[in-house]
Amino acid sequence: MLLVVEVIDVEMIKLYRSDTFIMLGFTRVEEFVYMARPIMVILGGGAGKGLYPLTKTRSKAAVPFGTKYRLVDIAISNCINSEYYQIFVLTQFNSGSVNRHIVQTYQIPPFLDGFVDPRAASLTADNRHWYQGTADAVRQNLGTICGAAEISNAQQVMIVSGDHLYHMDYRKVMDFHLKKGADVTLCVNPVQRDRASTLGIAQWDDDHRVTRFVEKPKDDALIDSLQIPHDAEEFPGAFLGSMGLYVFEIEWLKQFLTDHSDRHEFGRDFLPGVVGSSRVFAYAFEDYWENVGDIRSYYDAMMQLCKPNPRFDFDPVINNHRHRLFTRGRSLPPAKINGATFENAMIAEGAILEVRTQISNSLVGMRAFIDTDVVIEDSILFGCDEYEAIPERQRRFQAGEIPLGIGSGSRLSRCIIDKNVRIGRNVILENRSGVMFADAEKYSILDGIIVVPRDTVIEDNFRIE
Repeated sequence: MLLVVEVIDVEMIKLYRSDTFIMLGFTRVEEFVYMARPIMVILGGGAGKGLYPLTKTRSKAAVPFGTKYRLVDIAISNCINSEYYQIFVLTQFNSGSVNRHIVQTYQIPPFLDGFVDPRAASLTADNRHWYQGTADAVRQNLGTICGAAEISNAQQVMIVSGDHLYHMDYRKVMDFHLKKGADVTLCVNPVQRDRASTLGIAQWDDDHRVTRFVEKPKDDALIDSLQIPHDAEEFPGAFLGSMGLYVFEIEWLKQFLTDHSDRHEFGRDFLPGVVGSSRVFAYAFEDYWENVGDIRSYYDAMMQLCKPNPRFDFDPVINNHRHRLFTRGRSLPPAKINGATFENAMIAEGAILEVRTQISNSLVGMRAFIDTDVVIEDSILFGCDEYEAIPERQRRFQAGEIPLGIGSGSRLSRCIIDKNVRIGRNVILENRSGVMFADAEKYSILDGIIVVPRDTVIEDNFRIE
């Protein structure tokens, strides 16, 4: 059934599916403000220094997640689930793999009048610099963004980070932005004090209009002053942490970026200066959101996926929502379990687990090969880019070389094993001594977690105990 949507303050009429309104919780079509869709801009160019060595050969947005996805899939999937199909992804550091993934994965059907366009940073006659920050990345692509907006009659641009974990219906943010008549809307997530110094923190009035914004406050007295009063009706005692997600009126953004070419970061240089002079509002997002900025937060986010009821999940039946997570289809066979046992684990397609192997609280990526009598606990295996055929594995054994995968008799605990790693027989990676930080030729220990970089070869009988 199709319904004609009543448009408020917009000279446009659109057709919309009735089940969309049910999903969003509206009982009448008139409750939902709808206008031309915004242009979506995903910031996917970060170097991800906090996730090194996982970002040694890839950008942060391209880091694998959940056995078969990449972090950038989350933001793009949120766009598609919100029926926003005109999407630019701005990339820069180690952009080859993420650009290739986007092009191979996201082909928007022509009848939806959309695209997913990776825009790698480049030097031109008019621009002699790489992206200097989030705002500068948008500034350097402003002509392309405004051109797409003119063609589609979009009046807003929504800018989101390409490496955060959350399910969000962006239409609710747009509805809030339009009803407030805002120039700028930023999304905030209520956080506790221990995270306040790592995020931009906003304050608002009773109408959710932002009255103050401080980027990553460090001083204790300053942090105290940004806390929501304990007797407040909404989020008492919490802090409003910026999610790095913004909606701008395009003409307003174009004028501001043109007039302030020396401002490169939205959080640090942009928001603090416009709070008093423009209509800036904050949309509160209360569901799960995580910025995986370091190895510890990334590891914890992956581990919670193994729980029976994780806070971030791919299964719409379990969580009673309709958000699907998209990625590239690879036509791999189902995982093959040859007598292995596992508990609270995620096993990707194409993986092969041999007899007497035990896996618990772990994620096993695509095409991973795990030989006999292996024990894996609380670990993340990215898998492999290709299979190694049995004759090739046998040849390597005979030549004294290490084949792809995890060799027989090995034990892994609290590890992150990057792609295409070759681990020999009877290897122990456990860190029982509790070393917090170490840097060696074949591995790193970061916050107590053993990280083995991509393409590493670990010989038989190697030990970290």
